[in-house]
Amino acid sequence: MLPNAFVCHESLGRVRVRIREKKYDLDYFSRTQATLSKLHYTDWVEIKALTASILIKHNTELKTLLSDAEELGLFGCALDAQATDAPSPVLTEAMQSPWMVKGLLALGTLQILRGSPLAPASTLLMDAYRLWLANRNR
Repeated sequence: MLPNAFVCHESLGRVRVRIREKKYDLDYFSRTQATLSKLHYTDWVEIKALTASILIKHNTELKTLLSDAEELGLFGCALDAQATDAPSPVLTEAMQSPWMVKGLLALGTLQILRGSPLAPASTLLMDAYRLWLANRNR
């Protein structure tokens, strides 16, 4: 049985797929990278076993790429499948706390002041804003 993959994001000629069940499996990702790199329409393939993702630069239809990956026995991926990166119930409950918004705002501000790469300040501030929007009527 092939491992299940889902498309995290896609842009013209570039796609990132995630294969959760193979997380940390460097052998699997190395073999997959070598196989995908041999396809005539693939420019380059970047793997990250730590995050269970494969970034592929290509010049073909996404449907063709995913179909070939399945035929080669690498992974199965339905085009209409949505990413299921739903947060855990504990995280969802924590995100409803006003302290989460304040904490993200504080970390974002700290990053701006420090210029440190702990996390991009813009991401922290945007996450805080989204949480505030989602929870402001509660």
